[in-house]
Amino acid sequence: MKLKEIERTAVEAWSPANNHPIYLATGTSAQQLDASFSTNATLEIFEVDFRDPSLDMKQKGTLPASNRFHKLIWGNFGNGSPESSGVIIGGGENGVLTMYSAHRILASKSDPVIGQTEKHSGPVRALDFNPFQSNLLASGANDSEIFIWDLNNFSVPMTPGTKSQPHEDISVVSWNRQVQHILSSAHPSGKAVVWDLRKNEPIIKVSDHSNRMHCSGMAWHPEVATQLVLSSEDDRLPVIQIWDLRFATSPLSQLEGHTRGVLSVSWCQADPELLLSSAKDNRILCWNPSTGEVVYELPIRSQWCFDVQWCPRNPSVFSAATFDGWINIYSVMGGNLEAQQRTQADKISSSFNNLDPFGTGQTLPPLQVPEQVAQTTLIPPLKKPPKWIRRPVGVSFAVSKWMCFPIWVSSFAQYLGVFLTRNCDMHFYSLVSSIVQQKWQDIVCTCDLQSWKEALAILLTYSKHEDYTQLCDMLGSRLELEGDAALSNDACLCYISSGNVERLVECWVKNHETSSPLALQDLIEKVMVLSRSIEMLRGTAEPAPGPVLAEQITQYASLLASQGCLAAAMNYLPNSSKELLIEQLRDRLYHAQGENVGDQPPPPFPFARVNVGVMKHTSPAAQRDSTPEGAAHRTNRRHPEKVSLKLKCLWEKEEDYWVGENVWRIMR
Repeated sequence: MKLKEIERTAVEAWSPANNHPIYLATGTSAQQLDASFSTNATLEIFEVDFRDPSLDMKQKGTLPASNRFHKLIWGNFGNGSPESSGVIIGGGENGVLTMYSAHRILASKSDPVIGQTEKHSGPVRALDFNPFQSNLLASGANDSEIFIWDLNNFSVPMTPGTKSQPHEDISVVSWNRQVQHILSSAHPSGKAVVWDLRKNEPIIKVSDHSNRMHCSGMAWHPEVATQLVLSSEDDRLPVIQIWDLRFATSPLSQLEGHTRGVLSVSWCQADPELLLSSAKDNRILCWNPSTGEVVYELPIRSQWCFDVQWCPRNPSVFSAATFDGWINIYSVMGGNLEAQQRTQADKISSSFNNLDPFGTGQTLPPLQVPEQVAQTTLIPPLKKPPKWIRRPVGVSFAVSKWMCFPIWVSSFAQYLGVFLTRNCDMHFYSLVSSIVQQKWQDIVCTCDLQSWKEALAILLTYSKHEDYTQLCDMLGSRLELEGDAALSNDACLCYISSGNVERLVECWVKNHETSSPLALQDLIEKVMVLSRSIEMLRGTAEPAPGPVLAEQITQYASLLASQGCLAAAMNYLPNSSKELLIEQLRDRLYHAQGENVGDQPPPPFPFARVNVGVMKHTSPAAQRDSTPEGAAHRTNRRHPEKVSLKLKCLWEKEEDYWVGENVWRIMR
C-alpha cells in the first residue's frame, strides 16, 4: 500500500536506523531529465511522518548542489555527537564524491559540505558504508576503480587490490553483513568479485556461464556470510541468482518471475526471507529467497522502477524511485485504498465546487464521485508475518472429558461478540481512544501498572521529544507510589529513560542497600555513566545534584580521599553544586592537596563569616582605680593598662584548628 509520495526526478537514500524521526534524502538524478529540462542539481531532505494520513512529505532541508547524482547514501558517521544526524555521500559525474553534513542541511546552517574529492576518473555509480565501522566507505566508478575511504581523512583513499581485468565499469559495491573485511563488487558483464581487505586481493570471482547475465544489482545475505544475490537486467535472462561462495561453480537457485530485465534488488536486514526486486516489466516483487515464492506484489505501474530500498528503521516500509519522476513509499503490510481515493476525489471536488460557470452568480453543483472510485480496494499483505512480528509460540495437548458438539461458525461468532461486549472492560475503550487521539498523559495516568513496559514503549515510539522526559517521570512516580516493591524497583528504568539522575538515585537508595563500599561504587558508576550520556545527547551540562545524590557522591568522594586519592575525589564533586556537604568536602580536599592543586582556583568558603567581637576584660585593680579612693593610686602609674587579644591560625596538611592565646596585660 502506498503511504507517501513526492514528485522528484532523483535518487534516494534513507536516514540510518538510529535516527528519529525518519528522513528521506533525494538528489537530482544524473541519468534523466524532468519535464522542465532543467540542468540544476538539488539535495533535499524530507521527513517521513506516518502519523500524517496525507501522501505528502514535509521538506526539512534543501541545498543547491554543484553536480547531479548517480548514487546517494546516508551513513551514521559522527552520530555519537549530540548535534549530528550522520553524513550524506553523493556520487556525481566526472568522479566527484561529496560528503554533506545532514545536521547542517536540516538546520539550514552554512557550510554543509564537509569534504569533496575528484579521485575517480568517471561517474561514481556505486557506494556503500561498512556496517561495522561507520567511517569506512567503498566507492566504485569506471575502469574497475574501487576506493576505500576513511571519512576521518577524506583526502587519501585506499584500494582493495589491483584492478580486475579487463577494465570495466563498477555497477555495485557491497560490504559483507557478517565479516567486516569482505567487500564485493559487480560489473555489467555479469561478473562479481569478492575482495579480502586483509590480503588486498580478490579471493573469488563469480560469473554466469551463459554470458547473458548483465549484473544490475547485488546484495549480501543479512545472516549467512557466504551467500549473495545477483540480478540481471538482460531481457533474455530476467532472473535473480542466489550464489553460495562455498559452491561457486553455479548458482544455488534462481528466482524467475519477472518478464523483463531486473533493475534493482534490496535485501531486508530485519528478515532474510524478504527480498525486493523491480524490473522493466513495471512490477515490484517481494520474494522469499529460501523457497523462491513471491510473497508480495505491488500493483503494476506505468513506468519502470530503477531503485528500491528498505527503510532501515521501519522494516515494513520501502521506497521506490521511478523514471516518470516520482518517489513512492509503500508498506508490505497491505491496506485499504479507499481513504486515499476519497481524499483525491475530495481535492478535485473542492477545486471545482465554488466556480461560477458563466458569471451568473450560481456555483457549480457538488462533484459527483463515480461509484467505482468509492469502492473498497484491498491490497493484500505478506502471505505470512515477517520475522520482526512473529512471536515464539508453544502448544500443549490434552483430552477433555466433555463430548464435543457441533456449532455453526456464524452462531459461534455471534455468541463470541455478545460475550466480549458483556465482559470486556470499558477501560479498554478509553485506552484505544487515548492512543488514537495521542493523549499520552492519559495513558500514563490510567494504564495498568503491570503493563508499564508497554506504556513506556508507546512513549518511546510516539510521544514528542519535548514531552518525553516529563511523561517518563510521571510513569516512574506512579510505579513508586502505587506499585509494590518490584514495580517500585522498575521505576528506575523510567528515570533512566527520562535522564532524571536525581530521581533515579532516590529510587535506587529506597530499594537497594548502599551502605557497603561496593554497593556505593555500583551506584556511582551508574550515575556517572548516565550523566555523561545525557550530556552527550543533549549537549548541555547536567543540573546540580540534589540532596540525595549529593550525599551519595560525598560518601564516595570521602571513601576515595581516605585511600589517598585526593585528586580523584575532587573530580567527582561537581563545581556547580550548592549543597553544603559537597562545598565542605571540596574546601577540605582543596587545602589538603597542598601544592598539588596547581592553578586550580580555590573553591568558595563553605561557611558564613560572623563577627563575634571581643569584650574588654576589667581587672579588680582597674575597678578600684575607678573609685575616688583609687584615683591617687592611679596617678602614680606611669602607663595605662593595655589589653590585647591574639588569634593565630595554624594550618597543617588536612585539618585546620584555631588556637587562642589568653588575654595578657602589660603593667608598669
